[in-house]
Amino acid sequence: MTRSKSNSKQQINDTIYQININEAIKTANFSRKKSKIYIALLWVMFDVSDIQGRIGAAQALKPGEGESS
Repeated sequence: MTRSKSNSKQQINDTIYQININEAIKTANFSRKKSKIYIALLWVMFDVSDIQGRIGAAQALKPGEGESS
């Protein structure tokens, strides 16, 4: 193999390697964003569940019971 063919083949391999690195970085960034979204959704679900529990507890109280202000 001539030197120019060897160099161009090496350049192609380097380019493919760089593309693979870039794809891995994009995937990691997407994964991190996705996990942040899941955490936010879980937080909202927890808050809604907590609020629903408090509403249920408040509805179960008789008039005049509960916290005094």
